[in-house]
Amino acid sequence: MITLLIYVIFMFAFFGNLLIGFRFIPYQLSLVTEASVYLLFLFSLWQSKGKRYYWHLWYPFGFFLLVAFCSMIANNYFSLRPLISLRVIVRFYLFYLALINLGLDESMLKKINKLLFILFIIQLPAVAYRYSIYGISELTIGTYATHGGGPTAVIPIVAIGYLAGYFFFYERRLSYVLLAAGFLLFGIVGAKRMLLFMYPISFLGIYFLVYIVEKKERIFKQVGVIACVAILSMSIAGVILKYNATLNPEREVGGSIDFGHALKYTLWYTTQQKGETGYGRLATTIITFDQLRKNGALFFGFGPGSITGSVLDKGKYIEKRTKSIRLAYGRTGMVYIVFEYGLLGLFSIGSIFFVFMRKGWKWYKYEKNTYWKAFAMGTLIFAVYNAFIFFCYAELAITDDLIVPIYFYSMAVMYIKMKEITQKSAKDEKVEAASSLRYQ
Repeated sequence: MITLLIYVIFMFAFFGNLLIGFRFIPYQLSLVTEASVYLLFLFSLWQSKGKRYYWHLWYPFGFFLLVAFCSMIANNYFSLRPLISLRVIVRFYLFYLALINLGLDESMLKKINKLLFILFIIQLPAVAYRYSIYGISELTIGTYATHGGGPTAVIPIVAIGYLAGYFFFYERRLSYVLLAAGFLLFGIVGAKRMLLFMYPISFLGIYFLVYIVEKKERIFKQVGVIACVAILSMSIAGVILKYNATLNPEREVGGSIDFGHALKYTLWYTTQQKGETGYGRLATTIITFDQLRKNGALFFGFGPGSITGSVLDKGKYIEKRTKSIRLAYGRTGMVYIVFEYGLLGLFSIGSIFFVFMRKGWKWYKYEKNTYWKAFAMGTLIFAVYNAFIFFCYAELAITDDLIVPIYFYSMAVMYIKMKEITQKSAKDEKVEAASSLRYQ
């Protein structure tokens, strides 16, 4: 039953929006994901009767709920809208709590990992098929939607991070390299401009984790590896510049490679605005904080649900004070949270990303099992990258039906394995202490 519910959550994550978009299933079935999450959570509570229930991250989430309540009072938001907003943010935290308390064993975790591995690989032929129709376009995406390419900026980096971990620490298989190349192309044909910068940074991150942190080799002894990383980064960047029509001077697929033009375009793209409405991510962020300051809403925001869309309030009047952000393009997760919940809400939610990055770093350093060492490396990269997505790129790091459950699953596995390491360490210390007393 537990495994089935987890499988349902991930299957809907990868296929639900696509099936709804093509009207193969009614949109009401999207609630299956949340129903499965709540059932898992309730089952974890029932299963823990008489045992300790681990409420990890309760302090930041509890503080967030308190801030949300204060924001509702400050903004007179007493309707369904706050519940709609809170549900979007809290639902997969409950998924996380369920996972860390259900007692998932090694075999079950590996089965779930295998399912996710298969679901990720399925994206490659799906992207190839869409490429045959749309070419290099933001419509060239996987099975997770009919349009909207946000996850296309995340999936390739996450997949490459895990594949690199398994290649360097588990098995030196050529298939991992070929799959990584497939995910590189995935991002390129998906026309995500951000990957021009994130691919090279990811390659450097993988090099740092494998050669500097794990192998503890000095940089000057790794001239050949560094040269390969640099050549790969420059080559991929060149391909992106040439085949992404927005990044070359000719504005066409197959244009010239001009890094200067790409940098100027990036600066313009992130700072542009249309009237009082933000269009670029930096412009939208600046406008958001300016709006909050002018309206005295820096600490508690404009209220839960003030910019969260829902069919329940479709077509209703948009408040003047929220219009510039509600209609803005380039809203990051940070903008979304700070606008509705203020700086205090941002502090509580933002701290969760930092907690996971810190734990990911510790797990990567302490894990000895080669299978889980590989998974730990991918999880650390995922934790860092999703934090970047939240603060600098998009809302999907906190609201998406695909990225967020995978993220919280990976973090739950990290929590489970770190608890095992801690318990084993404590047990070894007790045995060592008992042995020393015996010989005294």
